[in-house]
Amino acid sequence: MQFSWILITFLCLFLGTFGDVDLKLLVDSLQPDPKCVFNHTEVTSQTIKSFPKCATVYGIIVINSNTDLSMAQLKKSFKNMTSLVGGISVEGSNQTSLSFLTPDAEYDMFSFMCKYYGFKIENNPYFTDISVLNSFVEFPDESFNNCNFKFSNNSELDLEKFCDGYLFNNLMNLETKGNLKDCGCQGDVLSLKQYQNCTSIYKGLQLYNISDLSDIFSLSNIQTIRGYIDIQNSNIQNLSFMPNLQFFKVYAEKEVVFNLQDNPQMTRLDIPVLEEIENLNIQTLALTTANFENLHPDFCLSHEEFKFLSLYVNFINLHAKLCPMPKDDAPCAFESMEKLHDYCEIVSGNMIIESGDEEYTSKLTSLKYLYGTLTIKNTVLENFSFLSKLSFIAYLDDTQPVIRILSNKNLTNPKIGSRLINIFTKSIENRQAIIQDNHSDIFLATNQTCNLFGNTTDNAIIYRRSLNYTGGDCARAVISTTLQTQIMKFALCCLAIIGCANAQFSATAQAAIVKAHNDLRSAIAKGTYDAAGTIEPPAANMRKMKWDTTVAASAQKYANLCPDDHSGYPDLGENLYWSWSSSAPTSLDKFGVAASQSWEQEFQDYGWYSTTLDEDTFNSGIGHATQMAWAETNLIGCGVKNCGRDASSSNMYKVAVVCQYKSAGNMIDGDIYQPGDTCSFCSSGFTCETASGLCA
Repeated sequence: MQFSWILITFLCLFLGTFGDVDLKLLVDSLQPDPKCVFNHTEVTSQTIKSFPKCATVYGIIVINSNTDLSMAQLKKSFKNMTSLVGGISVEGSNQTSLSFLTPDAEYDMFSFMCKYYGFKIENNPYFTDISVLNSFVEFPDESFNNCNFKFSNNSELDLEKFCDGYLFNNLMNLETKGNLKDCGCQGDVLSLKQYQNCTSIYKGLQLYNISDLSDIFSLSNIQTIRGYIDIQNSNIQNLSFMPNLQFFKVYAEKEVVFNLQDNPQMTRLDIPVLEEIENLNIQTLALTTANFENLHPDFCLSHEEFKFLSLYVNFINLHAKLCPMPKDDAPCAFESMEKLHDYCEIVSGNMIIESGDEEYTSKLTSLKYLYGTLTIKNTVLENFSFLSKLSFIAYLDDTQPVIRILSNKNLTNPKIGSRLINIFTKSIENRQAIIQDNHSDIFLATNQTCNLFGNTTDNAIIYRRSLNYTGGDCARAVISTTLQTQIMKFALCCLAIIGCANAQFSATAQAAIVKAHNDLRSAIAKGTYDAAGTIEPPAANMRKMKWDTTVAASAQKYANLCPDDHSGYPDLGENLYWSWSSSAPTSLDKFGVAASQSWEQEFQDYGWYSTTLDEDTFNSGIGHATQMAWAETNLIGCGVKNCGRDASSSNMYKVAVVCQYKSAGNMIDGDIYQPGDTCSFCSSGFTCETASGLCA
């Protein structure tokens, strides 16, 4: 299929209502080919006569009580449309399903850009089936999180089986109410008691002006929050009323995603089992921003909370301190380098390394966490290799610069630990580093860049550890990498004024990669797959794979490093592929399918003799293929990088491909799949797709 994609660089449009004004706004904004525009917002036997024959249609499709067409007639009229830019509303109709929408036959995909108008199914008394949504994929530079999905007052529609599916699982703006069965709860309800039986919340959690806390533990069953957390002007003391909260998913744009503000009684964070803060917006992974401001003067974060937050967020304000720690785990208190204990992982206090302290720097080779400032002055040090394990700095006073590097006349490599991923300060406005009167070639190792941390392609880390660099040494540097520069770069990136994504697979290549995986999985599921002469038994639980933009962003980030080994990212499976050629590649898209074919070929080269991944099976050389075939994996995302000439391979051009998988496969002694009748044992939230034999 030839996809008809559009490129949108900057559109700040508000979600409108369905109508002629909205259609005009859509057409004026995107200026599509007129023959591909549906110029009516109500589908009837008269308006359907002018429905475009294009693969990609621009329009707002409204099916209601005036729609005098049967399901078969609708399906026939829409048969060429496999992509829609606009919106869909099915309201007050006699329709029973969405099967009038037809996914592309080859890739089983229906591309949908609903950013401006949303998707709503309301007041349809006979509506029972929305399974076609399992084939929905986003347009490039678009996410379903940008639009509202609304299902309300459809008395026969059971949404429960879709709630944990691919699409619904990552939606932020999902509203379901008044159906036979609904998904989760809304985060903007007025009464806390309404959360009593909720395990998931959509549209975030907003708690404002709460003084009566008698019902606060109605939130105790919440496991997942999709959307921002915003708690202001309350008497809440901590967040322990959500003891089961494990997942916090956001679609961050420019706003603060986690806001605790003006809560004068709040002394602790206390979310004991929170596992992840996940930003599903690829364009703003670097701007997952929190604000903890104007809380109780004794508000503190535990060391474990600092470690957790360092992985996911940067702060506009962090009005906090380190909570007291048990004596056996307490930080080493800094008085001087001479008095500092050997091999401390955690140090508290403003650390000063000065003339005569060079002999003690070996004490810092285990240092990972510094709660205080760092000053290195008047030494004969040439580098700071003793700080190679430093992970974060937390300085929450803001009366001094965070880092001072002064008068170190031999210093030619100022890098402070390539592992440093975050710098916490009380305010984003006070993140100063002074670099003054050191060796004239101090930035030789950083390509004459005023930079203390070296280079990385991870924009989130660049942003979280950015500082305002000042001092004469920075003034001489060719490039001044200041905090303001980073903020401007990433703010513009969020607004899509400049691009911040590296080269990546096109939508067509993404679909081809998914197809290569699902073709293999379908053959296995049906019991027709021949692995080096052995027909494998059919699979009872083989899931259908979908492309996931968040997983793809992670894979692309790692591919950008031109890796030679696995990333070790937790909770993700991973396959790697490299290709070398004597000429520079003109297109990277072909390498996705080439990688997939190479991994599957392992089954043909080495055979496949067990559906359980014992160590003998894993070590037989089929580890990439078994990840492709792992039944419980249903999300895939891949990245690609042209690494240029590779000196280690006769100066040939090298391309790296990284595919990551969720849930991760290749668990030793785990089942690659469960043998049995084809898709007879699909997990909750998945249904058997007869044509493919996969659980979709």
